[in-house]
Amino acid sequence: EWTIGAVEGSDRIEIAVAGMTGGVKRLELSPEGTLLSTRRNGSGGFPFGRQFLLVMLIPQAVMLLVPLVFAMVLSVMANRHRTSDYRNEELASMTARALAGTLDYLFLCLPAIPAILNALPMFLEDGPDPAAIAGMFTYVAAGMIGGLLLLLGFSVLEGLTGATPGKWIARIRVVGADDLRPCGVGRAFLRKLLLVADGFMNGMVGLLIAAFSEKRQRLGDLVAKTVVIRR
Repeated sequence: EWTIGAVEGSDRIEIAVAGMTGGVKRLELSPEGTLLSTRRNGSGGFPFGRQFLLVMLIPQAVMLLVPLVFAMVLSVMANRHRTSDYRNEELASMTARALAGTLDYLFLCLPAIPAILNALPMFLEDGPDPAAIAGMFTYVAAGMIGGLLLLLGFSVLEGLTGATPGKWIARIRVVGADDLRPCGVGRAFLRKLLLVADGFMNGMVGLLIAAFSEKRQRLGDLVAKTVVIRR
């Protein structure tokens, strides 16, 4: 919605554009149509303050950190009652696995950065418009496709080398439970698919199953017959 009117005491024209979220953008023009100034009401197109977006990031960060803390506690408890039976290799701690999972999650989110950067000006400055919304959905679709390709790439890396970027940093590897060799792309991909269940509640389900299973295997490990060991 928009309105147009004369600026009191001058020959200038003002156009007020109301965004869908309640913000108002005011354009001041000369009689010839030249844009003289742009002003925004409050926080622009976003109905809340700009700090609102930062505040909303806090729960997201907490949700990522909780599994890490939970894994540390479970790791200490499990180590008191369990020893490894894999010759010279040791089973990876729950802390290292949670760290690797968090890092891999951040890597998978990289394709979504363009969508986020494209959406921020829409909410913080100009307010949403049909063209910007269409562009945002395009970026989101591209980000989802990119994330899927990364997931497939992670399956290939894990199947051939036993490590994803997060596991490489955390110094752990995924291997076959029977021979301690790379499990292959098919089993690695099956293991990734089971993240639908293991990743529920930000990975809490997988952490619980792994912490209390004999070989620290989450559901994906049990189905794919894999274990996670220290490098």
